[in-house]
Amino acid sequence: QGGFLFTTDWALQNILEKIFPEFVKYNQRPTGDDCVAVQVVDKTNKFLEGLFKAEEEPIWWLESSSYPIQILDKEKVKVLVTSKEMEQKYGEAPIVITFDFGDGGIVLHMTSHYYLQRAELRTDRHKKTAKDYVQAEMAFTDEEAEEMEKDLEGLSLGEAESAYSTTQFISNVIVEQQKKVKKRKKEKKEK
Repeated sequence: QGGFLFTTDWALQNILEKIFPEFVKYNQRPTGDDCVAVQVVDKTNKFLEGLFKAEEEPIWWLESSSYPIQILDKEKVKVLVTSKEMEQKYGEAPIVITFDFGDGGIVLHMTSHYYLQRAELRTDRHKKTAKDYVQAEMAFTDEEAEEMEKDLEGLSLGEAESAYSTTQFISNVIVEQQKKVKKRKKEKKEK
């Protein structure tokens, strides 16, 4: 009744396949330590709010031996983030998926983990400085960027963007779940 399950990587085979065998499974083609370009499928999803701008080509880090997601029930499983490059290399495109279960429950699963261990700088944009990122894309003022300059020293735009996206994603997940819990508590009180 309104539960939430957030899983990553090997939990695909070790948890989701066992609990929800009709929804998703591991395709038995583990990834290498790799980075792939990703595309956002559902820009309206609350979990992805504020994460990716239209002109960006975000890069997703895949831990060595990450488990690609094979979708079995294409009607019920929603793909939020996908990767053509992932599909070419490892046979499946989904990176982040979600599906509903039971009475208001949600499962959210992502390939790899939600922490950044490395970033890959593929474009000139990615190679710009982190200061460029906070000013141009996060709308920090010159003064705010100057205050952070020491913390941003040596970081590229690509690294800052990856770290921000990871943090924002987790924040969105927590906020959305808190809203659901609050709503359920209110409905329970009203009964």
